[in-house]
Amino acid sequence: MSGGIWNLLSAVVRPDDRSAVVHAVIGRLTRLRTWVAAPGRREVALAVAVVLFVVSTVLAWRDLPEGREIDWSLVALAAALVPPGVVTNAEEFRVSARILEQTVTRRASLRVAVIASAFNILPVPGSVIVRTGALARGGATTRQAVGSTAAVGIAYVAVAVVLVGVVQVPYSASSATGLVVAGSAMFAAAGLVVHRLAPRESTVGLVRALLTVEAVSVTVKALRLLVTLRALGFDPTFAQAASISIASVAASAIGVFPGGLGIRELLAAAIAPTVDLPAAVGLAGTAVDRLVGVAVLSVLAVVVLTLVKEQRLVAPGGSTLDDAHQPEGTG
Repeated sequence: MSGGIWNLLSAVVRPDDRSAVVHAVIGRLTRLRTWVAAPGRREVALAVAVVLFVVSTVLAWRDLPEGREIDWSLVALAAALVPPGVVTNAEEFRVSARILEQTVTRRASLRVAVIASAFNILPVPGSVIVRTGALARGGATTRQAVGSTAAVGIAYVAVAVVLVGVVQVPYSASSATGLVVAGSAMFAAAGLVVHRLAPRESTVGLVRALLTVEAVSVTVKALRLLVTLRALGFDPTFAQAASISIASVAASAIGVFPGGLGIRELLAAAIAPTVDLPAAVGLAGTAVDRLVGVAVLSVLAVVVLTLVKEQRLVAPGGSTLDDAHQPEGTG
């Protein structure tokens, strides 16, 4: 168990049991979200997030065993897994548009996905704003756009929870069962939202498409973290990497700091010991995974926004709407 990082977590939340620490950390962060949501505190939250990320990463790095060598070829492989993640994000947006009977080209959805990912690091819920705004400009009402985006978000969390539940079986059968049941219930809720928004004859196909794209998305993220951890000189299993990757989902759902900065890393440190990995390994690996992702995404953003111009979206009924302009009457 890692000294500095685990001591930091224990000092904040107090319990000694490893599983209790995970629940306690999430509880504290959920209460912190209420404080951050007050007007004028988002900028403060961003500054705190940066400090938290830097300090926790330095502490974790100091706790790592000596004598390790970074495998830069694996770092390159982790970087190569970022674009597939962006493509799955783009496919998520296409599914959310299909729910509202909009037709979005792959080029247009890729542009939205890149902008949404970039905006996610700002002190606002950037990804949600970009996605719902794009759907609204395609002819949907604000309520429809929010509902469709929410359905996709819930489905992503649900699939991630089910995956972690499945790989958790060797560590705790009871926890695994609880996660699978909870994730399945969440996905059913997402399916109900799709059923209410989409044409009845399209519901089954859309739910199937949603399940597929989210399964790919969650798997790609877990694989990238697995490769990153191995690049740092450790040998985790896919089950361990997938379990730690749930920190990204939880951090986004809690929504305390922009992009889950700092929070994702602390949650990874809390989760790692529950799957027999040192807390420092979980935190350091997640931090490096974030840095690799930001670096590659920055390059992708320049390329995509330069080469892929604003596209026209096809709204229900076949009319075209420029995604750079809000149609009159859209609410």
